[in-house]
Amino acid sequence: MLHKDMAGGESALDVDHFDPRLKSNYLQSYLNLFPASRHCNGKKQNAWPTKEMQAAGIRFLDCTREHDYDVHILEDPKTHRVFGVTPAGRYHVRVLDLNADVFIKHRKMRTNLRIFMTKTPVIIKPKAFERLRAAIQLAQDFQELMIPVIRYGVPPSVPKD
Repeated sequence: MLHKDMAGGESALDVDHFDPRLKSNYLQSYLNLFPASRHCNGKKQNAWPTKEMQAAGIRFLDCTREHDYDVHILEDPKTHRVFGVTPAGRYHVRVLDLNADVFIKHRKMRTNLRIFMTKTPVIIKPKAFERLRAAIQLAQDFQELMIPVIRYGVPPSVPKD
């Protein structure tokens, strides 16, 4: 869910084969291809779930067909780490390393910017109005490049051994 410009531009993206087992086919369906960051594409490369895992609900989420990730993945509002709430979500987060420092940093910046833009009262003096409008537009443009909002949730507690 990282915007291409925040991932380093189009040259930093790979063409991901959603199901890498189909990579050897000469002809590819467009439904099996989409842009992905090198980070995620490299992590997924050899991690396609076995039939047994798939029977247990373990799979990768398909961003071209599943737009409501919050069925599977939530974000901790304090740490900005994401966590899976379904077998598919847990697998997706773990294998794709969605809690890499860079992603946590982006989610934290997105949240802080959103809080600033929506909760910070300002007093506008007439002479500063145009500069303020330009600053707001710049912040809104930057926010468009950030990881989209992920619904917040409380991570499940891990039982102690």
